[in-house]
Amino acid sequence: MSFSFEDFLLYTKAPEADIKLFSILAPGVLTQVEDTYGIILSPVTKDVKYFLKASGTTFELPLAPVNEVTKVVHDGVEQVFTFYGNDIVTATSLSDIRKPVIVTANLGYTEVPADLKLAVYQHIESLYFRAKNSSDNIEKVVNTSGNTTFFREDSTPKLSRDIYNKYSNRVIAYY
Repeated sequence: MSFSFEDFLLYTKAPEADIKLFSILAPGVLTQVEDTYGIILSPVTKDVKYFLKASGTTFELPLAPVNEVTKVVHDGVEQVFTFYGNDIVTATSLSDIRKPVIVTANLGYTEVPADLKLAVYQHIESLYFRAKNSSDNIEKVVNTSGNTTFFREDSTPKLSRDIYNKYSNRVIAYY
């Protein structure tokens, strides 16, 4: 699955968009979504190093979506495990939390949900307009007592953040 310049033009309001700028911004946004939110947008098989927060038999990878887990290794020993939902349950307790668990998993979307795709394009669009705009999107706010405060726009639009949080396994609750 890839994000195309043509789709970007359909999803956004970018006038006469610059394909070179898109080709620079898009990979950065995709990397940020993966690193910050743990959302894997393209299918991939990875060995994920995970440090347990507590000893026990059940843990969850902070990545989404996890489609299949093929191997779990802790302290050099391959573990017998069950994978259901997002939980990985090992047959024996993993007690040495100082040593990472290496999980081989099939991750990512074969088809990215429409709202998640829109969030990525909106994120790219906001960076696109910031790059095209000579200002740095600083908003000036004057309160009733005459004090002035300046706010710099966040690089991730709120709607995009909300949708990323919806699909991320790193969020405790989504409302």
